[in-house]
Amino acid sequence: MFYPTAACTLALSLLAPLPPSVQEPARAAAADTLVASDGAPAALGRIPADTPAEDAERWRKMVAALTRAVPPAEKRSFELEVDVRVRDERGSNDFKARFGYLEEGEGFVRMTVLEEDGGVRQIQMRGPDPKRKGRLAYWFRRDRGDGKTDGWIRQSGTEAQSDRDAMDRFASASYDIARVMDPNSMRIVRVRSLTPAADYNPAVGFLKLGGDRGVQLPDVDVYGKRGGRAERVAQLAARLHWIELGTPDFRIFETGLDRSTRRELRKRVKRVVFGLDPSSDRPDHPVLILVSPYGDGSLQGPGSVLMQCTEWFSEDDYEGVREGGTPRPRLPGRFYAYETVENPTSPTGMGFSSTSTADLYLKDGSTLDAKLTPADFVGS
Repeated sequence: MFYPTAACTLALSLLAPLPPSVQEPARAAAADTLVASDGAPAALGRIPADTPAEDAERWRKMVAALTRAVPPAEKRSFELEVDVRVRDERGSNDFKARFGYLEEGEGFVRMTVLEEDGGVRQIQMRGPDPKRKGRLAYWFRRDRGDGKTDGWIRQSGTEAQSDRDAMDRFASASYDIARVMDPNSMRIVRVRSLTPAADYNPAVGFLKLGGDRGVQLPDVDVYGKRGGRAERVAQLAARLHWIELGTPDFRIFETGLDRSTRRELRKRVKRVVFGLDPSSDRPDHPVLILVSPYGDGSLQGPGSVLMQCTEWFSEDDYEGVREGGTPRPRLPGRFYAYETVENPTSPTGMGFSSTSTADLYLKDGSTLDAKLTPADFVGS
């Protein structure tokens, strides 16, 4: 049974864009060289030399638990089968889907919406343009059942802009999934532990980490229910160890931005804080993740996101280990995403919504080694 990862970030493609007030480049040295906390250039997977030994070891253990490396000669690709519930101001929408991703160029993506019986309802894709080398093309096909289809439609022109934007968001989210599959593929500016304030009260759920002004956690249990009988998210947070990664290599904030602004934003350091549960049988796997666009500022502000990643599994459920094989990384099967909203009862006036923006449940049929090619993302 397989329930892959940072599917975590897949649902984040549905969140609001980063506000203009934080669309600024990262702190950099001459020639746009990104500088790590030790004064040396930030590099892929390099832990800065000034990182405390205990923090560095905790980070290495988490990286080892999560990493799904890809041979240098191959391109990373995966397909995830999921049950999805998406919520917005109009209500909620449930559907089954298969997401495909190939990490080539800006990234190729394919979203297939499925019927209850597994049949294909429709497909949307972003792939290579067969007519213009180095450019992207967008495609759509609706299946009518019994082998009938309207055929591939190339999505161009202003009337298809929202569809192209949706594929761009899925591409950004898939890029982030790939980074979490292999954390050493991110440039590291800093790694540090964050200690919760001694006066943290789970009944209130206002969490201060490492001197931060604080985040207001959602008033829900770990199944996303208000008043539910399971453990509350705020109670879970009380026993976690927190470790922060500073990196520019996260793209969930790019919704609605033009190419120039995206390029500048990709230079900017983001705060990614992982909450690890030392009391669980998987102490090196994060169960809560805070993501903030404010590289040297507050954890909670417009655009900040809380992710809950629980119920970790491996692709083969470690069956191969008993047969003398190599254990595969464990990845979360249940994922909820909460965005920052106004909250008049919070000390900061903001908090994570008590209604998740999207719920994802990963299913059998997913694979992190899909062997996809560019041809799989071209309508014909």
